[in-house]
Amino acid sequence: MREKLKKVLNVKNVESPLVSDYIGDLLYSLKDNMLIPDPSLEVVMSDIFDEGLDTALPLLTVVDDESVALKGLALFDQDQMTGKIDADQTLRLLLMDKKKSKTSTI
Repeated sequence: MREKLKKVLNVKNVESPLVSDYIGDLLYSLKDNMLIPDPSLEVVMSDIFDEGLDTALPLLTVVDDESVALKGLALFDQDQMTGKIDADQTLRLLLMDKKKSKTSTI
Protein backbone atom coordinates (compact mmCIF):
# COMPACT_ATOMS: atom_id res chain seq x y z
CA MET A 1 0.00 0.00 0.00
CA ARG A 2 2.78 2.44 0.85
CA GLU A 3 4.50 1.85 -2.49
CA LYS A 4 1.27 2.67 -4.36
CA LEU A 5 0.85 5.83 -2.31
CA LYS A 6 4.46 6.85 -3.01
CA LYS A 7 3.81 6.46 -6.76
CA VAL A 8 0.81 8.80 -6.55
CA LEU A 9 2.69 11.36 -4.45
CA ASN A 10 5.64 11.31 -6.88
CA VAL A 11 3.59 12.16 -9.97
CA LYS A 12 5.16 15.14 -11.73
CA ASN A 13 2.48 17.00 -13.69
CA VAL A 14 3.54 19.95 -15.84
CA GLU A 15 0.28 21.86 -15.34
CA SER A 16 0.27 21.54 -11.54
CA PRO A 17 3.72 21.48 -9.94
CA LEU A 18 2.23 20.54 -6.54
CA VAL A 19 0.82 17.03 -6.47
CA SER A 20 -1.77 18.10 -3.88
CA ASP A 21 -3.17 20.70 -6.31
CA TYR A 22 -3.15 18.17 -9.15
CA ILE A 23 -5.01 15.50 -7.14
CA GLY A 24 -7.44 18.08 -5.69
CA ASP A 25 -8.22 19.46 -9.15
CA LEU A 26 -8.67 15.93 -10.50
CA LEU A 27 -11.09 14.97 -7.71
CA TYR A 28 -13.22 18.08 -8.09
CA SER A 29 -13.25 17.69 -11.88
CA LEU A 30 -14.46 14.09 -11.46
CA LYS A 31 -17.13 15.30 -9.00
CA ASP A 32 -18.25 18.12 -11.30
CA ASN A 33 -18.63 15.61 -14.15
CA MET A 34 -20.70 13.35 -11.86
CA LEU A 35 -18.15 10.52 -12.02
CA ILE A 36 -17.59 10.28 -8.24
CA PRO A 37 -19.52 11.29 -5.13
CA ASP A 38 -18.56 14.55 -3.43
CA PRO A 39 -15.04 13.97 -2.02
CA SER A 40 -15.15 16.90 0.42
CA LEU A 41 -14.14 16.22 4.00
CA GLU A 42 -17.48 17.53 5.29
CA VAL A 43 -19.49 15.05 3.20
CA VAL A 44 -17.19 12.09 3.90
CA MET A 45 -17.20 12.67 7.66
CA SER A 46 -20.97 13.11 7.66
CA ASP A 47 -21.36 9.79 5.80
CA ILE A 48 -19.05 8.02 8.25
CA PHE A 49 -20.90 9.20 11.35
CA ASP A 50 -24.50 9.18 10.06
CA GLU A 51 -26.36 5.97 10.86
CA GLY A 52 -27.24 3.93 7.78
CA LEU A 53 -24.95 5.75 5.34
CA ASP A 54 -21.80 4.20 3.93
CA THR A 55 -18.90 6.08 2.40
CA ALA A 56 -17.48 5.68 -1.10
CA LEU A 57 -14.10 7.23 -1.87
CA PRO A 58 -12.31 7.43 -5.23
CA LEU A 59 -9.68 4.82 -6.07
CA LEU A 60 -6.94 6.38 -8.15
CA THR A 61 -4.23 4.72 -10.20
CA VAL A 62 -0.99 6.08 -11.64
CA VAL A 63 -1.13 5.94 -15.45
CA ASP A 64 2.43 7.15 -16.00
CA ASP A 65 4.85 9.44 -14.18
CA GLU A 66 2.74 12.47 -15.13
CA SER A 67 -0.89 11.47 -14.63
CA VAL A 68 -3.37 9.77 -12.34
CA ALA A 69 -6.75 8.31 -13.37
CA LEU A 70 -9.92 7.10 -11.69
CA LYS A 71 -9.89 3.34 -11.17
CA GLY A 72 -13.22 3.10 -9.33
CA LEU A 73 -14.53 3.56 -5.80
CA ALA A 74 -13.53 2.07 -2.47
CA LEU A 75 -16.60 1.22 -0.39
CA PHE A 76 -16.53 1.69 3.37
CA ASP A 77 -18.60 0.61 6.35
CA GLN A 78 -17.78 3.35 8.85
CA ASP A 79 -13.94 3.45 8.81
CA GLN A 80 -13.30 -0.01 7.31
CA MET A 81 -12.90 -0.59 3.57
CA THR A 82 -15.29 -3.39 2.65
CA GLY A 83 -15.02 -3.54 -1.13
CA LYS A 84 -14.21 -1.93 -4.46
CA ILE A 85 -16.15 -1.19 -7.62
CA ASP A 86 -14.76 -0.25 -11.04
CA ALA A 87 -15.48 2.97 -12.95
CA ASP A 88 -18.48 1.49 -14.85
CA GLN A 89 -20.08 0.29 -11.63
CA THR A 90 -19.39 3.72 -10.11
CA LEU A 91 -21.59 5.37 -12.73
CA ARG A 92 -24.38 2.90 -11.99
CA LEU A 93 -24.07 3.57 -8.27
CA LEU A 94 -24.29 7.32 -8.81
CA LEU A 95 -27.32 6.93 -11.09
CA MET A 96 -29.09 5.00 -8.33
CA ASP A 97 -28.31 7.78 -5.84
CA LYS A 98 -31.45 9.95 -5.67
CA LYS A 99 -29.44 13.16 -5.35
CA LYS A 100 -27.46 12.50 -8.54
CA SER A 101 -29.95 10.67 -10.77
CA LYS A 102 -31.65 13.86 -11.99
CA THR A 103 -28.42 15.45 -13.22
CA SER A 104 -26.21 12.55 -14.31
CA THR A 105 -25.79 11.71 -17.98
CA ILE A 106 -24.47 8.64 -19.72
